[in-house]
Order: sequence, then C-alpha cells, then structure tokens
Amino acid sequence: MAAKIDGISETVKQDDDEHHRPSENCNEVPPKKVRRKSEPKMIENMKEYLHNDSLEKLTTTTLRYWLKQHQVHCTTREKKDDLMKKK
Repeated sequence: MAAKIDGISETVKQDDDEHHRPSENCNEVPPKKVRRKSEPKMIENMKEYLHNDSLEKLTTTTLRYWLKQHQVHCTTREKKDDLMKKK
C-alpha cells in the first residue's frame, strides 16, 4: 500500500508529476509557413486595362513590374492606388 504524506498518497503524487512534466517535443518551434510572392503578369497593352477600367484587377506586383519596365520609379512600399496613378 502507498505511504500517505500530508493526506496524499505517494502513487497519486507520482501520477501528478507525470502529467506536469514537459514533453520532450515542446521545445521544438514549428516551421514558419513560406509565403510565395505572386509572379507578375506580362502586360503587352496597358491601354486596354485603362480603357476598360480593369486596372484594379491587376496585382501590385504586376503594376510595379510594368512601371519598372517603363523606367518609372516605384518602391515596394507603395500602395496599389499610388501605383495606378503613376504614368
């Protein structure tokens, strides 16, 4: 029979210790999810997008790529609205 210490049996105390022990895997950090950058869409005729009011459908990456191809300075921090106002 288990010995009693302060009204709690030793077997119960051992069971509690097992539940409070940190597992060996808790120190592992889960890997971060890799966020893929979208590939820019090649635009041959930007005037079509302007006339059809479909410029909003283009991604920021595509707009930035097109502007850089046409030697228009733009930064990666610029918002889509700002990029659409250029050129």
